[in-house]
Amino acid sequence: MSQESKTSGVRGFKGSWILMVPEADPQKHRASIKTPKYEAVVVCVKDCDQAVAVCKSLVEKEAVDSVTLCPAFTNFDVAKVIAVIPKTPVNVCRSDGPSMFAEYATMKKIGWFEKP
Repeated sequence: MSQESKTSGVRGFKGSWILMVPEADPQKHRASIKTPKYEAVVVCVKDCDQAVAVCKSLVEKEAVDSVTLCPAFTNFDVAKVIAVIPKTPVNVCRSDGPSMFAEYATMKKIGWFEKP
């Protein structure tokens, strides 16, 4: 559960950030950053199916208040996530054109899109 404030007894906001990364293992590739009022749970997944399962678990078992998906998620992927957590806000990060092309060039250079 989210961290509770020592003065009010009310837990802070707990958000999750889901990143689609080749060869990711959500059990291993995960981190949490906590402040007194906010906790960010970052989880790397390799595909949409893993993301759906992870998001459902984060909402049901870890009581996250929102989910933010990285730009790799398509509109269809976003719909699949929303379908399993319909009462939880789902946000999607999107890049502008120049940023997207710069990211793509770097990802291509390091072999991001190569099949393992």
